[in-house]
Amino acid sequence: MNAAVFEESSKFAAESIGAFRTVSALTLEDAICTRYETLMQDHVVSAFKQIRWTSVLFAFSDSIAMGCQALVFWYGGHLLAVHETNVLAFFVCLMAVIQGAEGAGQSLSFSPNAAQAAMAANRIMDMRETRSNDDTSSEERIPDTEGGIKIELKDVHFKYPTRDISVFKGLNITIEKGQFAALVGASGCGKTSIVSLLERFYDIDKGAILANGKDITEVNVHEYRKAISLVAQEPTLFQGRQLNSDYMETPPHRQEC
Repeated sequence: MNAAVFEESSKFAAESIGAFRTVSALTLEDAICTRYETLMQDHVVSAFKQIRWTSVLFAFSDSIAMGCQALVFWYGGHLLAVHETNVLAFFVCLMAVIQGAEGAGQSLSFSPNAAQAAMAANRIMDMRETRSNDDTSSEERIPDTEGGIKIELKDVHFKYPTRDISVFKGLNITIEKGQFAALVGASGCGKTSIVSLLERFYDIDKGAILANGKDITEVNVHEYRKAISLVAQEPTLFQGRQLNSDYMETPPHRQEC
């Protein structure tokens, strides 16, 4: 429930932190903080409304045992006063009700664990449903891949699904076969977006991306990605000894490879 309520504000905070250099360069710190505070206020109100029902259930599960005991003592005392039952029957009913109430309270105490298990299962099922599906035949491939691929971006228009601002408007780039190209620019200028489009993490809104003259949307996405390699820029640090000049030398078996 909390994940659903605070999903929007958490997404906004994560995007702002990830692009902190752009935020700092454009001096948007105050605007970002103000918008985040507004989102949080709205979400907190929604969370309070939903948590009221949870509090009522929690209070009921804690008080049901005492309520059952009070009911037994009241009704059992009434029957004893009018001589409709004896002391033995009264205590037998009292112990049965107490044990039953404790069992009900213990079963209700497992409801948070059951909710977490259900949420985890739903996340797994959602991940299975979000898998990329492509009905394009796997026989469709990029032609003449020997020696490289010519990449062409023709009049590309694109904006992220969660944003209303266009990232590219009429972008045109041509990289010849066998040519090395570098995308250079400040943070937030669209370098990663171009790579994401080439990887088909997103589909463009208008225009075409051609690989050796063939539109990449006409190729099965799984077969297309088999022909592409991506090395992420985020470094991974491993715990261990500090490297020095001796460790930096290439081992003999690596030289043979």
